[in-house]
Amino acid sequence: MAKGKPRWNPIRCPCCKQPTKLGPNNPPLSQEAVLQLHGGHLLGLDAGWSSRCAKDRKLKWACQNCFRSGRALQAKPWLQTYLDWPPRFAYFDIKKRCNDCKRNFIFSASEQSKWYEDYKFWVQSEPKQCLACRRLRRDRARNHKALALALSELDPKDPLQLAKVSELYLAIGRNRKAADYLARAKNRAGGLAALETLMKTRME
Repeated sequence: MAKGKPRWNPIRCPCCKQPTKLGPNNPPLSQEAVLQLHGGHLLGLDAGWSSRCAKDRKLKWACQNCFRSGRALQAKPWLQTYLDWPPRFAYFDIKKRCNDCKRNFIFSASEQSKWYEDYKFWVQSEPKQCLACRRLRRDRARNHKALALALSELDPKDPLQLAKVSELYLAIGRNRKAADYLARAKNRAGGLAALETLMKTRME
């Protein structure tokens, strides 16, 4: 054995990237044992599967130093949704690139905990958009749904309903449609001033 090399076969922590000792009292094997105590298992794999998955870089885990320093959060894999994919033993910040705005963003450890333990998302799923773009997508979907409902219930003689449809078209970026319905609303109300008065009365 070459001088200066460790006498154990190290495995690198995916959080801090430092070599750590693999053993039954250290992650990920110690966390595998805790999962088994809670009745958890991985389909078709026997004891020691966590170390094999860690070596193949298929497992999210962290060393004891990362947990002690706060770089990583202990996960509760028995609360996660998994089947033939290893559960997550640790949460730590992951840098990703947004598919929409193309900017880098952080999938934080605390957000991961909510995703996999509170919302019960599959453990192999990760966000493809940053939080701002995900919110924008949700807002667009909500506005599309509201627009479809408003159109289905629309009274073409009601200026307030026409104005509401105009607002929803504007919210989804259909500016020409928004201008068209706003013009109809003004015509039915008897002008812009009258329409503004009606809308103010509605809000009161």
